[in-house]
Amino acid sequence: MVVEGRRGGQYLTRYPSGQLITFPGLEIEENLFVEPCTIMNCFYLGTEHVITRNVTVWRVCKDIDDKFTIVKWCILGSVGVCKASAGNDGCLLIYWRNIRLWEYAIRLFNANGSMINSSTESIDEGDWFLSQRTMMGNGHVLNLYEKIISEAKLRECSVNGDFIREYRFDSLVTTCIIDRHDRVIAFNLHGGMECIDSEWNVLESSLPKMHTLNLIRLRSVHYDHSTHQIFCLVDVGAEDVNLIIFKVCT
Repeated sequence: MVVEGRRGGQYLTRYPSGQLITFPGLEIEENLFVEPCTIMNCFYLGTEHVITRNVTVWRVCKDIDDKFTIVKWCILGSVGVCKASAGNDGCLLIYWRNIRLWEYAIRLFNANGSMINSSTESIDEGDWFLSQRTMMGNGHVLNLYEKIISEAKLRECSVNGDFIREYRFDSLVTTCIIDRHDRVIAFNLHGGMECIDSEWNVLESSLPKMHTLNLIRLRSVHYDHSTHQIFCLVDVGAEDVNLIIFKVCT
């Protein structure tokens, strides 16, 4: 788990013990993202050097002795704050905003840390702004866009940015996951969820849509392909966080 300190720093901890996970040599690195990868049985850790501002991605695995080992996976350079999404085949999609060129930079790396695709996307989307990119099971990229305090839409594209299809939600969706059946489960600003199938037809959920899931202050969402479960971290007070686990039906 990633926890945030009182002064804004982010730290890796074991759950539920709260024990800090530290790695030698990373004392002057700031954590940017942690992206689990079930197929490779690891997680990717993105860090930024506090002096050079270079961003490095590390692969972290847990051995049979319950100890974590870390390997430098790739170096991105001074790119600023970036995000990542792991694919089912162990690849990693990394993207960031290039303010100087006013575009999004998108890089796809294979499981060995070699870049296999590079593309850009214009930031100019009018009133829409990019909220999330997620790797799909078919190798495409699912982009989530938000319109300030009004609506959200999904856009499926190839890794080169070619448009494939689009879907608009009825509410302001803030994050979404894709399950093993390529269904999209989206969480909205009101604390509810919306579900669509692989053909993007609306699905009924046994959970109510609005205000009753207590997910209004949703901090993070992770889907585990192996267990078919969704893990949600939700703020419930000034310092307390709830872990809520959903079992996804077939």
